[in-house]
Amino acid sequence: MIGLFSFGALILSSLPAMARPATVLTHANIRSGASINAPVRETLSPNGAVEILNIARGTDGRNWYYVRSEIEGTEEGWVRSDLVAFQQNNRQYAVLRGNPGDRTNVRSSPTTASNILHYGIAGDVVEVGRLEREDNYFWYWVTFPNQASGWVRGDRFNRID
Repeated sequence: MIGLFSFGALILSSLPAMARPATVLTHANIRSGASINAPVRETLSPNGAVEILNIARGTDGRNWYYVRSEIEGTEEGWVRSDLVAFQQNNRQYAVLRGNPGDRTNVRSSPTTASNILHYGIAGDVVEVGRLEREDNYFWYWVTFPNQASGWVRGDRFNRID
């Protein structure tokens, strides 16, 4: 399970809505954990709009998405990835790589010598912006759901668009 008591958890509870938009394909249970055995918090209806805030590998070996529904008052939680589909738009998104709890430094400029502004946690979903090449790496300007932003090396995330 992703370290929910980490900075990543703060990102999940933020107010701004800048996560990867998706649509519910069929009735989908929002669960308290990334597992079919986790308690059900809510049930989403088909064609409902959600935002994907985090991605984790569940105990069943499948990918699970931490979602926030656009319906006011709906619980946030985990939904199996095969029950939702990403909406098409012009934005590009990525998920930070690593094992559960791994941190990725977010820097003030595209170089390992720059200041670390904050960090992301493996599984965090970010919007990907401009690109620069420095220190033999591709660096990307990324923005988190809580609008925190900075530079991340391209080898620290996987695109999900």
